[in-house]
Amino acid sequence: MCERSRFNRIKRNLVSVTDELRNRLNTYISATNSQYRIIDSFLLPVCKFGRAHFNKSFKGYGADYGYCPSKKEMYYGYKVHVLCTLEGHVTDYVITPASVDDRAAIYELIENYQRPLTLFGDKGYIGDGLAAELLSQYGVTLIAMKRDNAKNPYPKAFRQFIFKLRRRIETSISQLCGQLSIENVVAKSLWGLHTRIVGKLLAFNLCWFINSLLGHSPISNIKHLVY
Repeated sequence: MCERSRFNRIKRNLVSVTDELRNRLNTYISATNSQYRIIDSFLLPVCKFGRAHFNKSFKGYGADYGYCPSKKEMYYGYKVHVLCTLEGHVTDYVITPASVDDRAAIYELIENYQRPLTLFGDKGYIGDGLAAELLSQYGVTLIAMKRDNAKNPYPKAFRQFIFKLRRRIETSISQLCGQLSIENVVAKSLWGLHTRIVGKLLAFNLCWFINSLLGHSPISNIKHLVY
């Protein structure tokens, strides 16, 4: 084995190969509904908020201040936007500065997808004219709703169905953060950060692929592969 610093340099140089492996696995892990995707995002703080002013690793590389509604606090870093299948397999991602609105990342996420395409999102993807623009100009149907049932024009059964779908991507993000520590930023550069995220997503996809080969059900249960 080579020394750690050399290994990390080799890994960074091979990030495009790692990402290609991730894309190839997308074709092997069958998706029941290929024209449907669930969309969401998670935060990626690069340091503690109190040390953001002194952080030099990501200065000039897009890191900025964003707000976390769930924790009701500001943070410094990035945001990762992801698409996953109805089964929870992550198929694509985009890294943006923390201040970028979730809705702005949709256009880059859907670039390589065939139409028609239907996206299921939460209240963060509600916007005046956004759904109409995506449908008319890009052939993408966006279904986003708030938790408050009184403000949703959809029938109760349909709302419950969408909320059940939403829990699938929330579980996948929880696995990425809790079991694969994707939120734990140890990189010192944007290149290293990108390499780390690609590697974590590939590891997540590999767990799905191994489960499918072994006949495990559900294939989204990755914890028993380690413990």
